[in-house]
Amino acid sequence: MDSIDDIKAKRAIRRHESPHEQTFNAVGLQHGIIKPVLLTNLVFVCGCIASIAIFAIGYNNSTHQRGSTRDADFWFSIQASIAQISGLIGSAFLSWNDGRVPRWRWLLPTGAAGVCALITAPIYVVFPTEWASFSALAASMLQSFLILQQFLFTSRLKPHQKTQ
Repeated sequence: MDSIDDIKAKRAIRRHESPHEQTFNAVGLQHGIIKPVLLTNLVFVCGCIASIAIFAIGYNNSTHQRGSTRDADFWFSIQASIAQISGLIGSAFLSWNDGRVPRWRWLLPTGAAGVCALITAPIYVVFPTEWASFSALAASMLQSFLILQQFLFTSRLKPHQKTQ
């Protein structure tokens, strides 16, 4: 248990930290409470393995029929794609202006996720509907890895440091 003097000393140090350093400390990365490898593996297990297993169950239960523009799911797919692309554009602008993450590290996953999100609706009407779900799933996984990568990469750099 910390003494009152220890708590006061920690608060005094905390007041002089930047918001970036406070966030970095709050998630426990600085003091080794949460290891970046653990966080990456957690996102991988939850984002990939669990999602792919659920996709496999959905694929087995699917009718394997093409969808049409009259299906409600087609329009929900377009709605989800617009939301996905909006999130990708926001992440891209933040990364572009921040400059701490090299462009290729965020541009490639952003582009791939954007393509997956854009082709979801056409896939729905051309191929069996489960492949449109797979395309949306791929876009979501790419975006989650993009955000995780940005968080882990920028948490190691001070706000004034930039990479080329």
